[in-house]
Amino acid sequence: MVYFFVFIVLAGIVVTAPISFYKAREWQYFATCIKFQDLNFRFNITGWGFMLFAMGNNLMIYFTLGLATPYIYTRYIRYFEERPEYQGDAEALIVEQSTEEGPTRGEGLADVFDVGGI
Repeated sequence: MVYFFVFIVLAGIVVTAPISFYKAREWQYFATCIKFQDLNFRFNITGWGFMLFAMGNNLMIYFTLGLATPYIYTRYIRYFEERPEYQGDAEALIVEQSTEEGPTRGEGLADVFDVGGI
């Protein structure tokens, strides 16, 4: 049983390592290609970190027979939510609510559904 467990872990490393390093570099490249006015983006991720993250998720799926899948989805969202960073002046891009007086009784909704032609 111990040999089987060691084999599974080593097989996971051999299979996961190249994909993890490629995906980490891919996310870094995609983030550096995003530019918005004076903001530049980067993605703080490493191949080793992503490999350990992916292997941990795979082990959780195997040992819980898939019952941890909702938790793993939450982990993925948190992982990719915490890694992006931006460089530049974001204060100049503050979005403010319009001060114009808008419709008060659903006229905007009528325009969305194009009810004016009826």
